Amino acid sequence: MQRQLVRIDPAGSVHTVPVPQQAIEEPRLSPDGRKLAIGIRAATNDIWVYDLTRSTLTRATFDADNFAAVWTPDGARITFSSNRAGPCQIYWRAADGAGLVELIVGSDYDLVPGAWSRDGDVLIFTEYHPETGASIWMCSPLKGTAPQPLLRSRFNEHSPALSPDNRWLAYTSDESGRAEVYLVSFPDAGRKVQVSIDGGAEAIWARDGKRLHYRRGSSVMSVDIGDDSEPVGPLQQRCEGPYLSGAITGLPNYDVTSGGDFLMIRQDAAQA
Repeated sequence: MQRQLVRIDPAGSVHTVPVPQQAIEEPRLSPDGRKLAIGIRAATNDIWVYDLTRSTLTRATFDADNFAAVWTPDGARITFSSNRAGPCQIYWRAADGAGLVELIVGSDYDLVPGAWSRDGDVLIFTEYHPETGASIWMCSPLKGTAPQPLLRSRFNEHSPALSPDNRWLAYTSDESGRAEVYLVSFPDAGRKVQVSIDGGAEAIWARDGKRLHYRRGSSVMSVDIGDDSEPVGPLQQRCEGPYLSGAITGLPNYDVTSGGDFLMIRQDAAQA
């Protein structure tokens, strides 16, 4: 399937991003905004890195299926999920493709990375258990600490997104009977706020942490986050259209630049 990556500016104008039209998914901007990690579905699923300045596309993973790219805060590595050794586990490798792929979190169950803490110490991820469903865990891979549950209940909690100031975690839960986006205080999970109304998923923070975006149907919605980290003001619809919704991992199928442009995947290949 051919898909086109587009950039939607704050005025609503749509611009084509010259990534080759392929079965792309889950675009992830690097911390400096100069590169884009994207999944490409072919004979296997792999992660590629697109240099937005040089317009080069470089393959970052090989062997088995690899997906759910998450940049480390320093932009030096890409964390991802892979089934190369059985269940999907969490690996990383240098973003420039140098060196070996390393396993950083293993389990008997499928794992999908979600977010790193600002200092690169804590990794937050989703575990998919065949009996209990999805739950959110965290660990410190470089310190060798064992994973511990952060959000685990009889409902499905997944797709964690940590605020830039490390105070709040956005995630998706079906506890209401449908998917909604919530905030929970981090790391204690002692305070909780529902963000979305009438359904929501695929939460992404603005780079300055002052706004949270999420998908509701074919729309991208936004809500300002006040100084007390409570959602304030009315919800705003930022863009609407035939853009690809979240992949099977539940992670966002879009991203947001520091200037507020949305990077979306158009399901047709028409030129913008």
